[in-house]
Amino acid sequence: MLLCMLALLSLLPGDEKTAPAARNSSQAGTYFRLGEEYLDQGNFTRAAEAYHQASQLSGSSDLTSLKRLATLEIWTRQFTQARARLEQGLWLDPANEGLRNDLADLTMQRSLHLFGSFGSSEVDFTKRAFQAGAFLGYLDWLDVYASYTMTDRVFYQRATTSVDAYAFPVHWFYVRLGARLRQFSYPKARTTPPDVNAYNRVPALQLEAGFTYGRANTVSVEAEYFRPTFYWNPALAAHNLKLSVGVRQWIAGPVYVRAVAALLRDPDPESFVADRETNRAQRFEYEKVGLVGGGMGFDNGRLTIDARYVPDRDLDRSIAWSLLGRIGYGWESWSIRYDMVYDRFAGTSSRGVPSSRVDMVSVGIRPWRSVELSTGAKALTTDRTELVPFVTLWIRTGL
Repeated sequence: MLLCMLALLSLLPGDEKTAPAARNSSQAGTYFRLGEEYLDQGNFTRAAEAYHQASQLSGSSDLTSLKRLATLEIWTRQFTQARARLEQGLWLDPANEGLRNDLADLTMQRSLHLFGSFGSSEVDFTKRAFQAGAFLGYLDWLDVYASYTMTDRVFYQRATTSVDAYAFPVHWFYVRLGARLRQFSYPKARTTPPDVNAYNRVPALQLEAGFTYGRANTVSVEAEYFRPTFYWNPALAAHNLKLSVGVRQWIAGPVYVRAVAALLRDPDPESFVADRETNRAQRFEYEKVGLVGGGMGFDNGRLTIDARYVPDRDLDRSIAWSLLGRIGYGWESWSIRYDMVYDRFAGTSSRGVPSSRVDMVSVGIRPWRSVELSTGAKALTTDRTELVPFVTLWIRTGL
């Protein structure tokens, strides 16, 4: 198909009986169809070149090609260029609501965002949590997130301050530099004291790189170094390292497969030596643990289905294996999603039940361009079931 179009383009200039304006219009239409072909193949660079040629041949008055170009530039993170192109389109056609809405969406997208949540919207056994954060998107090549999260996991509370900077040298490749500070506290009134290897403060640095290839296939690699001190001896610290890799590969139409692997070097809980009277941790040895998991999914833009199997997903030796599933559907400004996690505990786990399950239903709505709201509830099941509601809010300020 592409060869036929290119052959047609080579013949068009030779037809001297065709008026220049008609010839340019015909060539512009051919380049536009060529751009559509490249777009269907996921070749954004060639598609953009074809749309640009169509726009040039039509005297920059072809609003359809211009809008296609702006959309491609947004997809490839050329936000400044896309803004200028949409403004050009509005100058040509001030009454065009589609262009006006696209420009307003882009302005909101690349502005200061504020977000927060109350209740735990993560698919885990967290019952109470609070989060507040911000996003900055002023530069085409940089996304910055910062947040503060307080989590109550019943046996401990964790306060996390985090900053993440995503740099995009090109649209298909990114590097993330992240910093975390986690502070753990343990209820004094509980009869069960923290384990001798319980953490106190955990500063961490993360470096991640990822790229997209082919038809939105992705590969990501992450390294995390964290240096925890211990509840029973804040002067004692560990030097831990975690490496992980994830791959998603489309195999047939909307069907994909994914694989994940991780390796962790951290203290061996069984190796701790502590003072018998004070329980003060004195020394320990390191060990390495790893996991390899995978799954399949379906995503046609509206309907998403995903299922995964992961052994020891927390890499803390307490979970033998986990099944994770998700079904979601979106239309216009609404979405609904069901998530599930089934954990089978390891034989050495001190928990009084062999397994646990989390079922979560969430509904999302975007009533205005600047606001996204999500609410729902999750059911936490061991030997009994407890319902936990949550709500999250995301505000695009336009500033």
